[in-house]
Amino acid sequence: ALLIPANSILFWTMLGYCSKEEKFIRIFTTQNQKIIFRWISGFLISAIIYSQVMIFLASRYSAKGKYYLDEKKYDDAKIYFMKAIKYDDKNPQTYFHLSNVYQQYYKMTVYKSYLYEAELELLKTAKLQKYNPQIYFDLYNIYYLRGDMQNATLWMKKTLDASPKSVYYEKCYETLLKEIYETPQHK
Repeated sequence: ALLIPANSILFWTMLGYCSKEEKFIRIFTTQNQKIIFRWISGFLISAIIYSQVMIFLASRYSAKGKYYLDEKKYDDAKIYFMKAIKYDDKNPQTYFHLSNVYQQYYKMTVYKSYLYEAELELLKTAKLQKYNPQIYFDLYNIYYLRGDMQNATLWMKKTLDASPKSVYYEKCYETLLKEIYETPQHK
């Protein structure tokens, strides 16, 4: 909530207002209460500043990682995304982009271990951002590439649930079902 500038300004204003000495109204009855309040407010202010700095650093590293991902410098992109996660492990976009790095590694090498790495990052993303159909579609694609049609179908259904009006996802789902049920093993 404090990431929104308006909320942050309001919070700091209210904290400043509460911590100033008022001659007309006595909030604190003893000097000890005033000292305790100042220590607590100082701690809270320090914690908020620390968290804001961490989020700022994470966003800087994530932006650098995205730049290198767009430039197809995947090793550099991976390094910066990993640094961003160290500073802020609650940003779903960082995990999503890191998953894209692993998917690109898979396209270059065809090592299935990269699909497992991409899957892990996408599952973390899905926990943090539940209604993004692109996450589910990428998970569908990973399971499809691994030959796990049961899980591919499950994630394709979740993709459609998250984006029911998408013609593209609907066509992908129909194609998947045709492929599954029209193979010689099902005839």
